[in-house]
Amino acid sequence: MDITERLQKVLAHLQIDSYHLAADSAGYWQGLVISDPYAVKSITTVVYGPPLTNEKIEFLKSKGEKANIILSAQSPVADTIQNLLTPVDKANRIVLESYLRWDELTVEYEQEICDALIGSKSGIAPTTSIAGRAEESGVVAEIAYQTKGHGPALLLFPLAIAPSQWKPIIDRLSEEFFTVVLGGPHLGFISMLEGRGKTKAYRRMVQQLLTEAELEDGQTVLDVGCGTGVFDRWIVQNMLPNGHITAVDVNKYFLDSAEMLSEMEGLEQQLSFRQADAQNLPFEDNTFDIAMSITVLEEVDADKVFAEMIRVTKVGGKVAVLVRATDTNMLSVWFPINENIKAKIEGMQGQASENGYSTVSLFAHFNKALDNVVKMPLIAPVSDDDDVATNTFIHSLATILDDEQRDEWFDAAYKARDDHSFLITTSFHAAVGTKISK
Repeated sequence: MDITERLQKVLAHLQIDSYHLAADSAGYWQGLVISDPYAVKSITTVVYGPPLTNEKIEFLKSKGEKANIILSAQSPVADTIQNLLTPVDKANRIVLESYLRWDELTVEYEQEICDALIGSKSGIAPTTSIAGRAEESGVVAEIAYQTKGHGPALLLFPLAIAPSQWKPIIDRLSEEFFTVVLGGPHLGFISMLEGRGKTKAYRRMVQQLLTEAELEDGQTVLDVGCGTGVFDRWIVQNMLPNGHITAVDVNKYFLDSAEMLSEMEGLEQQLSFRQADAQNLPFEDNTFDIAMSITVLEEVDADKVFAEMIRVTKVGGKVAVLVRATDTNMLSVWFPINENIKAKIEGMQGQASENGYSTVSLFAHFNKALDNVVKMPLIAPVSDDDDVATNTFIHSLATILDDEQRDEWFDAAYKARDDHSFLITTSFHAAVGTKISK
């Protein structure tokens, strides 16, 4: 069942035949609105980066003044996005000067967001109004929903990685709309994390990391920056059936999803999720057999987080870390493509925190603090043979190309996808070390 069918089942369950829609620019709503464009009375979308497909652009254009486009001046592809949106000339554009993808959008820009959504009701023919009814939450076709309020329906899709999502303004919106907050493993950034974590390549890397860490069944493991817990669920199901993983993250949105997904798979006894600052872990010294972190130390003050991981690991235990490598090609293109396009894609610079570990310096830090260090430079495909993930990635990369290059890129990339020669890899550094003293 694809995402459009899942969403249609939710609408049927809630007896919604027309609606307003608010979402970021991820592709999860595209099929729904194209399948019945007249059901969409207005759309408000936060466009921070790719993918911004031709179909989305055409749909936004078709909605004219009933489209609100919220942009960020801080987006690394802000100019490209503005150019792509040139045909959408009647939409209302709101530029947020300092918004970053992980910011609390509905807290820091509450007035702008509410004005855009509530203003979208004006000047349109009356739509089906849903009478006030008891708040309802549930899951239909693996899509979680929560309803509140009365009035025309407003579908609220996930907002990037904002910890609070729509919660700060839901009461205000529910005075004007019958709000339907949507979530679950098939939507938003949760879907991206889940999809990435289920690829064969990522699972192989995690398995290799923990094999080098000499993981034994029955041990206790700490996962720092667990996200949705997608790796943790796989580990206890395949490598640690009688052990326990304690997983921490600072983002409440991720943790709520992690708990829901672990319960759906019946893993509550083997997994514990906890909100925590990785720079100040709420555990005693020498607690865990293994402390691990997957693609997190490049995003944080790594010296502090690494020191905390070592502190809570038992003497003789292992610390295992995998990070995206920014000191080599972030991406490598392996299928036939124009050399100029190839150079442009492979010349992209990976992003990392100023204080993160994302280069071979990771190995120096391990050798300074730990014993028996194993170094593992790794590469992995960006997607399995998954047309949805591959298409999303193809459109994402298209945003860095000019018009002529973009057409040539689509032709070559889709040809490679269709004959199964599509291969783009990304690079990682990984290391495992042993704690030898308190």
